[in-house]
Amino acid sequence: MATSNTASEVLANARPTKKLDLWKGFKTFARRQPIGMICAFIIIGVIITAIFAPLIQPYGETDVVARRLEAPSAKHLIGTDDIGRDVFSRTVNGARVSLMAGVIAVAIGTASGAVIGISSGYAGGRTDLYIQRFVDAMLSMPSLILAMVLVTIMGTGLINSLLAIGIILIPTQSRIFRSSTLSIKQEMYVEAAKAIGASTPRILVRHIFPQVLPLIIIVASAAVAVAIIVEASLSFLGLGVQPPTPSWGNMLSGPGRAYLETAPWLVMGPGIAISITVLAYNMLGDALRDVLDPRLRGSRR
Repeated sequence: MATSNTASEVLANARPTKKLDLWKGFKTFARRQPIGMICAFIIIGVIITAIFAPLIQPYGETDVVARRLEAPSAKHLIGTDDIGRDVFSRTVNGARVSLMAGVIAVAIGTASGAVIGISSGYAGGRTDLYIQRFVDAMLSMPSLILAMVLVTIMGTGLINSLLAIGIILIPTQSRIFRSSTLSIKQEMYVEAAKAIGASTPRILVRHIFPQVLPLIIIVASAAVAVAIIVEASLSFLGLGVQPPTPSWGNMLSGPGRAYLETAPWLVMGPGIAISITVLAYNMLGDALRDVLDPRLRGSRR
């Protein structure tokens, strides 16, 4: 009884207690990471554009509205493509595919990676060994090549592309979360939870997952940029979203390459959109890491 009471006291005293204060966290983030806050607003703008694309785009994304290869003008801000469709409207509508890649694919990869990494790191022993050897096998293949193989097996299209992107994110994500779990499971409050007979699922959910959560947020924000790049690459290669549905990747391919010298505006819209969005996600990920990573906390005021 004395041992149980002692373990309970240790668990109560040793486990970090944090109160969630979103407004205070928002102000702290804005003060310490102004560039990160700017990037967050850019990302919010991309999300709003994707959600309300039908209201923002002046023309239908597949409608022929003017002469082919018409130069940018007040009527067509980024000109028209080789068929006569408005490039600006297609670029705005293409944000939807990137948003889905950033949300759905990253959700699949991060959630699966967290479950595998945390479980593997906490279990240890042969379970951890076997899982990590499988992860090593997946990491040995370049991500884009692995995505191409998966899409070839499952078939082209948006859904299969998102599944493939989510799968290729799992090995890297799981390795990161496993490393954090290996450190956290040595903490005193985890040992105290074991001593009072807490079940493994309870320890994982109540004591380990909350400590890994900041890392999950950081990794997920950085993974969105990777997902957008891979989706654009698959569409560029003809393995992702299929025409006439617009995607920033497939807009850079085909006519974009064929008329690059005579009609550079075909690639200007999607190219700038990809560059700005990926840069914003990368810089937001760095800013979140500086704020949420315990090892960096206190290094900047």
